[in-house]
Amino acid sequence: MNLLKGWGFGALLLLASFLGIYLLGGLEFFVKVDFS
Repeated sequence: MNLLKGWGFGALLLLASFLGIYLLGGLEFFVKVDFS
């Protein structure tokens, strides 16, 4: 149970980091388009 909980937390953290990178990439793209 504890192992499953740790795996779930790890997966959630990975998903959050991917989402953060995606949002930062999208923001950077938007800024480039907006100011070019």
